[in-house]
Amino acid sequence: MNILTIPEFETLNHEAKRSKYSAHSFQYLPIERYNLTKKKIVKVRKTELKTNHLDLPVNEILQHKVTKDAFNTNRFTDLIIDYLKLVHNCNSARRISSEGRYRKGIGYIKGLNKGMEDIQAIINGRLIAIEVKSPTDRISPDQLKRKAALESDGGVYIIAESFEGLQTELFEILK
Repeated sequence: MNILTIPEFETLNHEAKRSKYSAHSFQYLPIERYNLTKKKIVKVRKTELKTNHLDLPVNEILQHKVTKDAFNTNRFTDLIIDYLKLVHNCNSARRISSEGRYRKGIGYIKGLNKGMEDIQAIINGRLIAIEVKSPTDRISPDQLKRKAALESDGGVYIIAESFEGLQTELFEILK
């Protein structure tokens, strides 16, 4: 099997969905869906101008916005799930929610799945757990405990930091 780049997979996924559904509904959709870099806008200058120069119109004296790149783990998770469904015919791939929730009137409620992986899938009868990490993230001690428990039960735990690396690990495991 070939290792796909993200643009190659986007085209493959788009064509597969286009053939599955009517071509009319995919006529106006962009092919690029999994752009893994997002821009974080720093709004310091705008708030500074609003507080210090109340008499000046803010839009006339605003400088260019300062931006920085950030890795988008949500899109990377969607990319992995769609990849598992399309290439490995895995209908059981799903996202596992492990973060807490804020409820109005109650406050913050801690998540019950501390240390849980981001994606679970069953491929050829094997449980595959995938933890999605950006290049700067580290795995937590709770996630290391989960990894040890899962591997002792015969499952596979993969830490996905790049799309190509994930594909290579999956091909080695599923030989």
